[in-house]
Amino acid sequence: MAWRRGLAGRATRALLSLAFNVLLWLYLPRLYVGQLGQALGQELLPSSLLLAFGLGIAALHAAAKVLEGHGLSPLLSSGAYLASSYFTYLLAHGGRIELAQQGLQLRLDYSPLLWLLLLPQLYGAVRAPLLYLLSEE
Repeated sequence: MAWRRGLAGRATRALLSLAFNVLLWLYLPRLYVGQLGQALGQELLPSSLLLAFGLGIAALHAAAKVLEGHGLSPLLSSGAYLASSYFTYLLAHGGRIELAQQGLQLRLDYSPLLWLLLLPQLYGAVRAPLLYLLSEE
């Protein structure tokens, strides 16, 4: 259990976090946007935006793991949660989908469900600094 303590433990957790978050915030959104964009016949989000947000969120989570126990860690963690919630909001187009094909118009508004989906991320953004402040004595 010595790997859990010290710099080596933090580096291991940071690498695992980086790998997981790259998969979650870079690979899966690219797959989702690519498949949905092909089905709709339009580009939903530019690939540069997907790359910037995916790598940014993964880097913020990994940096928070490396600096665990320091004052910057909750700020980086909160930033990662806020960036991921905004990215999710962008991916979902604000909870609205509008399609128009051959005179048929379809409008779907699922914004209340989207806000329920964003609640855990927004909770994490508030929780990280509060836990740090409460743990300091």
